[in-house]
Amino acid sequence: MTAAISLPLRRSRAMRTSRRSLRRLLPSGGLVAFGVVLASLVALLHPKTFPVRSVRFEGDFRYLQPNELQALIGEELRSGFFHANLRHLRAALLVNPWIREASVRRVWPDRLQIRVWEERAVARWVDGGFLNDGGEYFEREGGWNEDGLPLLNGPPGTQRQVLERLRAWQSLFAPHGLTVTQLELSERRSWKMRLNNGWLVMLGKDDLERRVRRTADIALKVLQKHSDRVERVDMRYPYGYAVRWKGTGIAEPLQR
Repeated sequence: MTAAISLPLRRSRAMRTSRRSLRRLLPSGGLVAFGVVLASLVALLHPKTFPVRSVRFEGDFRYLQPNELQALIGEELRSGFFHANLRHLRAALLVNPWIREASVRRVWPDRLQIRVWEERAVARWVDGGFLNDGGEYFEREGGWNEDGLPLLNGPPGTQRQVLERLRAWQSLFAPHGLTVTQLELSERRSWKMRLNNGWLVMLGKDDLERRVRRTADIALKVLQKHSDRVERVDMRYPYGYAVRWKGTGIAEPLQR
């Protein structure tokens, strides 16, 4: 959902007082011109003379709330319109793991406009974290409910590799109305996956592309009529595969 939300900030008595102080500094007959100008500039640049009165957040918000974002930058807002450090504001926002990028700009006379780009989770990692579109791992304290995303697992540092395999293999199953719901790379570099029809498919280490293509082929042509009875398909045989049927515990070798 794309949203642009402005959050007003309260005006304190100190702010009103500083405005009155500024008026007292305007030129009078007994003041030297330079002193007046200097004093006026000092007053104008004081954070309470030109406070930030509202913050406008823009972005396609799915995980984040504007109040949550404002809490991240509240301290910086006290510096006022001119003194607010835009780089510090951006850095404060990027502390939140769900923020991929942010931009901050001033809008005269008293508003900050902030654009936020959220992280987009495309897969879950087994430890409760997420992977974004680039295969980068990130997490949110307390987790997030994204049960519809594929669940991936692998040794440390293999997140990008596992996600790339998932994407490549999803494209092979999509024409058959199937998707990969789980994909795992073991410590011994052996692969296995689970499909949305419930099958657990053992792929092993070698000749992976051919084995995945054969799995998609037999899912459509050979085992389609018995799909609900299949528990596991083992593709690690050089000239065939084995099927374990539900409720039997028996793996039946089959030739292609």
